[in-house]
Amino acid sequence: MRAFFAWAAETGVVGDNPARSIRMHRLPRKLPVFLTAAEKKRLLKELKGRTDFSTLRDRAMIEVLLGTGIRLGELAALDMDDIDLDAKHLRVRAKGNVPQVKFIKTDLRTLLRRYLAERRRHGRPEMEALFLSNRDGRLCQRQIANRLAHWLRKAGIEKELTPHGLRHTFATHLYGATNDLLVVQRALGHRDVSTTQIYTHLVDGQLEEALERL
Repeated sequence: MRAFFAWAAETGVVGDNPARSIRMHRLPRKLPVFLTAAEKKRLLKELKGRTDFSTLRDRAMIEVLLGTGIRLGELAALDMDDIDLDAKHLRVRAKGNVPQVKFIKTDLRTLLRRYLAERRRHGRPEMEALFLSNRDGRLCQRQIANRLAHWLRKAGIEKELTPHGLRHTFATHLYGATNDLLVVQRALGHRDVSTTQIYTHLVDGQLEEALERL
C-alpha cells in the first residue's frame, strides 16, 4: 500500500504521499496473571494440610513451578534422573531442546526428598517420569493444569491462573525481592532482557495497589 501511494505521488496522481501520515501503533501487551504473596501462601497452606501421596505429588509439582520458574512442558518432561538434590539442581530441556540447569532452594530440596522417597514406594521401578498419574503413567500437561485448577479452587483463589502463571509468579516475586532484572532474566532463561522487562510493570502495579491501601 505504501509503495502504491509513493508511485501515485511521484506520477502526480495525488499531491502528496498520504501513506506518510500512517503510523503503526504497537498494541499494549497484556500483563500476565500471577499470584500475590498472600495468595501463594494460601495455596501452599491448602496443600500442606494433607498427607496423601497424590497431594504430596501435586504440592511438589506446584512448588517446583513456583521455586524454579520452569515451564509446564519442562515440568511434565522431568525424569527421576533430572533431579540431583546433592548438587542442588534439576535439569530441564528448555525451548529449542536447550539443556538448562535450575537451582533448587533448601526448603524445596527437603520437599523433593520426601516426595522422591514416596515416589519410589508408589511407582513402578521402570517408570522414568518424575511425576506419575494415578495409573502410573507420566502426567501430561493438561492433567497438571487440572490439578493446579483443583487446588486453586480449594484455596478459594478465583483467578484464571494457568501453570504458566506460576512462572510469572516466580519472576514477579524474584524481581520484587532483588530489583535486578538481569537476575530474573538468568533465572527464566530469557535470551533478551527486553522479554523480562514486563515484570517491572507487574511490580509497579503491586506498588500502586499497596499505596492505595495506605
